[in-house]
Amino acid sequence: MEAKKLLYRKSKCHTLDRENMRAQRDDCGIGDYTDEWRFAVDKWFNVTHWPYIQDNQIYHCVQKFFSDSYINESLDGSI
Repeated sequence: MEAKKLLYRKSKCHTLDRENMRAQRDDCGIGDYTDEWRFAVDKWFNVTHWPYIQDNQIYHCVQKFFSDSYINESLDGSI
């Protein structure tokens, strides 16, 4: 909930882009590669993929494959 609160409080993005972490990197959002943006991406990933993050080894593995992980969200042009 803290990540959602951060996004809603600091974001000036259009309503349809508030859930889009890539849009949050833009000028309308909370900023490009800030600690706040990373916190929001990591927490959102953890909530979305809760069953996969229970084991540390699996957590690091799935971060490489799911498009909404920090690793992939921080890449320009990733899917």
